[in-house]
Amino acid sequence: MSDWPSLRSRAATCAWSFSLVVSDEDVERQASNALRQYLGWADIAKPPSRAHLDSKAGDLCETVLSDSEWSLVKPLFMLYVERENARGWEASRGQGVDVPGRSIDQIESDIRQYELSDLPRFAFIQLPFTVSPDD
Repeated sequence: MSDWPSLRSRAATCAWSFSLVVSDEDVERQASNALRQYLGWADIAKPPSRAHLDSKAGDLCETVLSDSEWSLVKPLFMLYVERENARGWEASRGQGVDVPGRSIDQIESDIRQYELSDLPRFAFIQLPFTVSPDD
């Protein structure tokens, strides 16, 4: 389990189909936000210690994630980054820049869908158990 990559290193390997106008710090912040949302629905195999969270002011980027955990966090992370990127592009619209990609409203609709419907469904785990009449 110790050879799993951290959230920071996984986020750094993502390929974008658009040019980013947000900083690396903003990208890492969105990775932490996506993981925080995931942690509302499921546990991770190697959770960060309370002392780590307190010392890093809530930074989750050094949290180690399994492949299956990352497969659920990554889509939300990518949507969060796309939304922040769209905000950057739309802020430049007043200077006559043509805004590429989807609008913030379109992206936020996808985020709501993933946060409220898909992520809880995908992250839900219930171990099987048996109910016996003797109990």
